[in-house]
Amino acid sequence: MQEEVNMSVAPTSNDITEPRERNSARLNFRTTERIKEAIERAAALKGQYAGFRTRCGIRAAMATIQAHEVTRLTPEDHQPFGLRSKKRHSALRNLKRE
Repeated sequence: MQEEVNMSVAPTSNDITEPRERNSARLNFRTTERIKEAIERAAALKGQYAGFRTRCGIRAAMATIQAHEVTRLTPEDHQPFGLRSKKRHSALRNLKRE
């Protein structure tokens, strides 16, 4: 069984999308008609076309960043750190709170 320990200092989505920050950067891309229609349909179903692509994009970007910055440790990997079981679980809980 592997446990996840997030040692990340990556910005959260709130850090990236400040409410008062002016949208001045552009991100354009080409896609197929099928993908464009699917995105437009999903936005329409949610009733939020304005910003829908940006919100979905930032969620995917943050998930990708986190997935690359999470360290997965097996119980054997914990041994060099000298953490006993109860101490290890307590330390992991404290890390998740930060």
